[in-house]
Amino acid sequence: EKFPKRRIRLLNKRNGGLADARNVGLGFVKGTWLCMLDSDDLLGRDYLHRAADLIEEDANVDIVPGCMRNFDAVSSDWCFPEGFSIV
Repeated sequence: EKFPKRRIRLLNKRNGGLADARNVGLGFVKGTWLCMLDSDDLLGRDYLHRAADLIEEDANVDIVPGCMRNFDAVSSDWCFPEGFSIV
């Protein structure tokens, strides 16, 4: 399903789990950057802008991890340590 004059495309598929849904979605990616967001996630107001700045500042950046805030009974924040790298 396409939204006219918008950069959003809605894909419908049978339930096959999270990994399957992401893999199908990856097959339709046309842009340079990708941000995965699950149905129970919220992005911080500045996240995409700050992530884009980091990527543009350093050509070696492949992944920009973010922080997490739990919305359960116990609220808490968790961020990757400064200088975190998966390489």
